[in-house]
Amino acid sequence: MVEKTREGLSEMSPLASNPEPVSFENATGNYVMLNLGHGRFALYAHLQPGSIRVKEGQRVRAGQVLGLVGSSGSSPIPHLHFHLVDASHPLLADGLPYVFNSFIVQGNVGSIDSLIEGKGITREPVIKPDKRSKESPANLDVISFP
Repeated sequence: MVEKTREGLSEMSPLASNPEPVSFENATGNYVMLNLGHGRFALYAHLQPGSIRVKEGQRVRAGQVLGLVGSSGSSPIPHLHFHLVDASHPLLADGLPYVFNSFIVQGNVGSIDSLIEGKGITREPVIKPDKRSKESPANLDVISFP
């Protein structure tokens, strides 16, 4: 069920050399937080302004679009920040371990610095998409879901 949403923060300028200052409260940008039950919450952050498609209290199902990937909040490049936490605040909670049932590794960006410097993907993308199950993606992996 949708626990919280935040909407109305603007996108950061991609790769800006002097990004706008962001407060602690606005660091996650526009977001959707789901209550998964048993003290677990899922955060989807840095969403595009005006793109959130769910409302607080709404039940959602796997595969449903919650919002669109963006760069609101403290985000130098468009991306989805996802994590599980033990409380309904996006930053004042402890992270929890998780695995995905399945996902496909498409490649890896290598480093955030290379993207910010405009160098793009530093490691070769996966030649053949690599399907994984019951694990978490590696840091900076580019993934899709079947």
